[in-house]
Amino acid sequence: MTLQPSWRAARAWWAILPVLLAITSLAQGSSHPKEFNYVLWHCPTDITLNSVDAAERCQLTERPIASGQRFDNANQLMRIEIINPTAQTQTAQLFIGPYYLPDLSILNPDDPSAPIAQGGAFAGGSHSAASLGGHIFTLELSPGANQRLIAIRAPGFAHISIQVNSIDASGLTPNGRILNIGVHLGMLAALTGLALVGWFLRPNVVNSRLLLLTGLIAIQVALGTGFASLLMPSVSGLVLMMAFSVLIMLRTAAWGWLYQSLIEPHYSQRWYQWGCGLSYSLSIVAIAFYLMNWLVAARILSLALILMIPLLHTVAALRVRTFVPLLKPALVGSLVIYDALQIIALVLLTVNAGMSDLPIVISRILDIAVPLLAMAAVLLRNRGSDQQLASTEQDLARREASLAAETAARNDKHALIHMLTEEVRDPLAGIQTASRELLDPSIKNMATVQQTVRRINVSARTINEIIERCDLHNRLEDEGITPNLRNIDCQHLLKELITRFDLHGRVKLTGPPLTWVNSDIQLLDKLFGNLLDNARQYARPNSLIEVSVFDELQQSDYGQAPATHRPSWGVKISHEIDPETAPDGDQIFNQHYQAHSANQGGGSGLGLSLARQIAQVLNGQLSYHATNDHVTFTLEVQHC
Repeated sequence: MTLQPSWRAARAWWAILPVLLAITSLAQGSSHPKEFNYVLWHCPTDITLNSVDAAERCQLTERPIASGQRFDNANQLMRIEIINPTAQTQTAQLFIGPYYLPDLSILNPDDPSAPIAQGGAFAGGSHSAASLGGHIFTLELSPGANQRLIAIRAPGFAHISIQVNSIDASGLTPNGRILNIGVHLGMLAALTGLALVGWFLRPNVVNSRLLLLTGLIAIQVALGTGFASLLMPSVSGLVLMMAFSVLIMLRTAAWGWLYQSLIEPHYSQRWYQWGCGLSYSLSIVAIAFYLMNWLVAARILSLALILMIPLLHTVAALRVRTFVPLLKPALVGSLVIYDALQIIALVLLTVNAGMSDLPIVISRILDIAVPLLAMAAVLLRNRGSDQQLASTEQDLARREASLAAETAARNDKHALIHMLTEEVRDPLAGIQTASRELLDPSIKNMATVQQTVRRINVSARTINEIIERCDLHNRLEDEGITPNLRNIDCQHLLKELITRFDLHGRVKLTGPPLTWVNSDIQLLDKLFGNLLDNARQYARPNSLIEVSVFDELQQSDYGQAPATHRPSWGVKISHEIDPETAPDGDQIFNQHYQAHSANQGGGSGLGLSLARQIAQVLNGQLSYHATNDHVTFTLEVQHC
């Protein structure tokens, strides 16, 4: 089975993972250089580099709240006091990370207007301070306390990591930072390679999106750690950092795109599809904001998407009921773990201002965990797909049933077109005959002309009713109808229809005066019209058509009804029939069914079918009862 290579590869990867984590731990615990002790203070937001007492007023142990809430690249000022415990001047390296901090300046408190050194991600990989994972500045430390000001232009919530290390006799500062980043990039490259192998083994949509996600994560980390800048020093740092920001949104959107391909085949609700489409659209908007340097709007939108996109897919995965048994727990579990890691990362990023590397650690865990969790879900999905191949015969049977349904629908359409052709033929013939009569120059009698025009009008109205009936049929079949409810004089509507169908003298209208009902007048017009037209066609010639109205609210014994009973109103239409033309009660509401008409040659067969559908839309029901020579149609609708 094609499952075996990818499944064995996954098991091998999970076996290698502890080794890689051990390497990471070894790198974390590798020998560090001698570090100088230092104290870091934050400056109030009202202090600028031109302030005379800038250094003395920088006494805050935490980042100012007003500064931490800013989403633009705001200026932040800090004072660092580095202790040189020796009696000699020492050369040290001040490391400030992460690399993607836009602008950095080191200043002398005695003359803050002239920077001692400058750097930052915008300076690019060719700048002397650029280093893997951050920026390094060389300082000469006098014996005792050494004061420096650090000016940073970055978002208020940006994490800042600071180290002050000594330089050995060779001029190097040995530490595990570069090794850590190298191992991290290597693991991401391995994951990307594994995704590439999976895509070669099974080149489908899911594996393509998985490869895209892992590749984007690897590229984003390469940009964020400065690896790409150092590899391409001639490329503008501003361009690379803009690409880094754009990749954050592309990575988030690609992650959602992958999980959509895993969830949507089993959960195709409209709200979920719209939510996914909206998330992609907003991601494009955020990318446009980054490209236009609208950083505040871009970062707020990015934060909202990072939190909401996982929530969208988690809710959808929890509501799925048709997953392969092993896939749903794995998929939901991976989403919950991802949500938890994202929240922890955001909390650590905003709480730890500069004395802890926890945000960096959790970010690296996320970089590895996201593709790993996605790979596990994809592999389980592939395994489930392979298991479903055993049910090919059932799939073929379902396809045959679907084909049969399509064939039946096509036959229904053909039958409808045929019946419509027959129904339209008579009024068209009437119009054609009347037109010839009007064109006859021998006709001088105005009464004859008016009678001919009336015949044309009747035929045109008949054709219009046929068109409206077909349109209503299509709307009910394809998209559904929401009734426009309002108070209606039902008694008046019935009288209008009796006049329209020229049934005066044949219809006996009985029952209480149903002067108002809460319903849709257009739908009721079609429903009553179809029932009266059916009675006109199939009633015994010159027989009486009884129309009886009832309303439970107006009955004297309604107050004795149970409290849970909802009152209803309705109409009964009864008429006599010839036993030879009695319709089939089991098929009378079927589409295109036609009994032999006593008074007319044919029709589309949609009238009673539409009447029952309209009754259901109006929260009612239409029933049929017949005896040997008498039929009754009863419409019953609950009061709103």
